[in-house]
Amino acid sequence: MKQEVKAFKGPRIPVKIRRKLILSWQYAEEILRWVQISKTPETVEGLLDLFLRQQMLSVVEPSLAEHLRERDLKFLDEMVQMADLYQETHTETTDKSKVAIHGLVGRNLQCKSNGVTAERE
Repeated sequence: MKQEVKAFKGPRIPVKIRRKLILSWQYAEEILRWVQISKTPETVEGLLDLFLRQQMLSVVEPSLAEHLRERDLKFLDEMVQMADLYQETHTETTDKSKVAIHGLVGRNLQCKSNGVTAERE
């Protein structure tokens, strides 16, 4: 006579909670893979640095984010220094051209308002 084995029936977990648990587990696995791929030290400081670097990349303008990703910087302080340098070099060029354009426009407007047709020097 064959004896039937009954399956263990533990407490039933509602479907919504089960789905959330599975999703949480999947997120945890993705985060662990992300940490391993980034070769970040698995310390509180290392993880915090990784999260802050990712946050910085998500809030800066796309051209700066691309510039920082190309450099493959491993620490937040390096990323901040590189971002500052990038902003300084790109702002200088932009500001100089804006000032030059603004100066020309200002002179043209001033000349036209005084009834002068040619630009003043």
